[in-house]
This record gives sequence, C-alpha cells and structure tokens, in this order.
Amino acid sequence: MTSTREAQDADGQSLYPARFWVEIALVAVVWVGAVLWLHSHNPRLLPSWHGFLHSGIAAAFASGFAMPPENPFFAGEPLPYYWVYQYLGYVLSHVLSTDFLHAFRFITLASLTALVVASGLIGRKCHGSILAGDR
Repeated sequence: MTSTREAQDADGQSLYPARFWVEIALVAVVWVGAVLWLHSHNPRLLPSWHGFLHSGIAAAFASGFAMPPENPFFAGEPLPYYWVYQYLGYVLSHVLSTDFLHAFRFITLASLTALVVASGLIGRKCHGSILAGDR
C-alpha cells in the first residue's frame, strides 16, 4: 500500500485515469480558447460585466488600503457588500504587472477552468463519465 490514495471504483480501477485528465484539459482549452477568441474579435468585451466598476473598487486599494473600500456610488461610505474579488484583482494586477481589466479577465479564465475541472470530477464520480448522464 502506498502513502498516496487514489479514488477507485468497485473494480479497483482508478476513477480518474490519465485519459480523464487529458479530456478535461482539452475541454478547458476549448472553453478558454472560445472566450479568448471572442475577446480578440471584440475589444469592448474586456471591460464588460461591470469591468469599470470592479476596476474602480480595485483602484481604491491603491490609494490607502482601506478595509472595506469606499463605495463608488456613495462617497465616504464603506462598501456594504463583497470586495474580495476586487482585492484579488488588485493584487493580481500588481503580480502580473498589468491593468485591472486584464487581471479580472485572468480571474475569469481561471474560474472557468476550475468550473470545467469541477464539472468533470462531479460527472465522473456521479455518472462514470464526464458527459452528464452518460452511462
């Protein structure tokens, strides 16, 4: 018996063989590629999904590091809802030496990849396949 445990089915076979991970990687590449293709053909998509609002909140961390940041709609008031996403964008923009919009795009693509992997793991565990309901 080895120190690392691998999930196995009733026959003792690995639930997640190498082929599974290759398939998941290919699906993730297709989805990420589709999003990047859309962005490359329409530059207006980069600031979409409230990009300027998120960038404004992220910029607030650069000017004083107030926790929570100031509400962009009500000056002087703290932001009454989540702001960790914007803080992550602020940190990532500095780590990658890029602007906030590209940092948020990176977070979106990483989240999409995590969604594909989680979906594949759930499909494989619950249905024996990465295709939903395929038995």
